[in-house]
Amino acid sequence: MRRRTLLMVLVASACLGGCGFVYDQKIDEAYRLVAVDVLEQAMVCRSLTGGNCSGDGLPGPTVFAAGADDRYLVMARHPAGYPAGYGGIDRSVTEYFYVTRHRGDPPVGVGDVVGPLTRSEFEAEAQRLRLPPFSRRISRVE
Repeated sequence: MRRRTLLMVLVASACLGGCGFVYDQKIDEAYRLVAVDVLEQAMVCRSLTGGNCSGDGLPGPTVFAAGADDRYLVMARHPAGYPAGYGGIDRSVTEYFYVTRHRGDPPVGVGDVVGPLTRSEFEAEAQRLRLPPFSRRISRVE
């Protein structure tokens, strides 16, 4: 009985410490499209050792589409509703971003992120720079 109780406590503790992401899709070797608790919190993050990731400097929720090549990272998101973070997401607005990548994928620096852009602005930049397509999508929040 003691072993069973101990086992239950260990399992419960592991889950309270974090059971992972509700969504986790690899975009490429360096970046992932993830959602921690709910899909409406989806964002792109840079992979770190141990399975963690960092979204520092990258556009926040709700990212519903992303893609990458060796030069750029692209994202499309619906911004948070008003007040920020409490009103859900505003699907009537879509913002587009691209990030210039550097050798070794260091953390995102000032000037690396361009956006938010409108669809027409993004399409013009995509054509001019030959930005990669969106290879990952979360259709439920799109």
